[in-house]
Amino acid sequence: PASAACASGGQALGYAWETIRHGIHPVMLAGSAEELSPMQVAVFDSFYSASREHDNPATAVRPFSADRNGMVVGEGGATFILESLDHAHQRGANVLAEMVGFATNMGGTHAVRSDLDTMCRVMEMALESAGLVPEQVGYINAHASGIAGDASEAMAIQNVFGDRVPVSSTKGYTGHLLGGCGAVESWLTVNMMREGWLAPTVNKSQASSDCDGVFHVAENGQTTDCEYVMCNNFAFGGVNVSVIFKKFH
Repeated sequence: PASAACASGGQALGYAWETIRHGIHPVMLAGSAEELSPMQVAVFDSFYSASREHDNPATAVRPFSADRNGMVVGEGGATFILESLDHAHQRGANVLAEMVGFATNMGGTHAVRSDLDTMCRVMEMALESAGLVPEQVGYINAHASGIAGDASEAMAIQNVFGDRVPVSSTKGYTGHLLGGCGAVESWLTVNMMREGWLAPTVNKSQASSDCDGVFHVAENGQTTDCEYVMCNNFAFGGVNVSVIFKKFH
């Protein structure tokens, strides 16, 4: 099992993918989950990173927004069945997508703040593992949770992809699932690719000036016909993970 805070789910998927890719096992179950704990909420409150919008919980999480004021801890989980294509065909599986890229690294420069260079590098490494160039990625599900780190992530995405790839965060819908977010957000990313529609960053009234260097998905969402999508998670302790999925034909 992976134990890397908010990067746990992405690491679990990535390590399972590598196990299959190297021929160790043909099929793996991988995912992540988090149960809401008052103690965890208290920890984030003590860091002054929890939202103060107690009277308006539906709009409390505002990733990338100029008026963001903290995260809201949520709970949830998701499980993937990852398998080789031969194994999937043998059992008559309905293949939903193909996982084609994965990378994880660690900055280790600060207890809670991510390192810009390693954030950029993890996305570059994921692209390299998939044999892709940045222009081939059609959507990025960002880790952004409504805290100061949103700006670093926006800058990292801009450094690697420029301002051409649509970006949004789904944490406004779910809250921050901590260890569970990697698998849940990966599934949301795959489902958006399959449905051909990208969800916007909910509650983002106006992009903050320190987050406006990327192409934010339109307020009402937007259609897409992309072949590749990326999901990122950047955890406390500087642990980063990036996974890439391909549309299955």
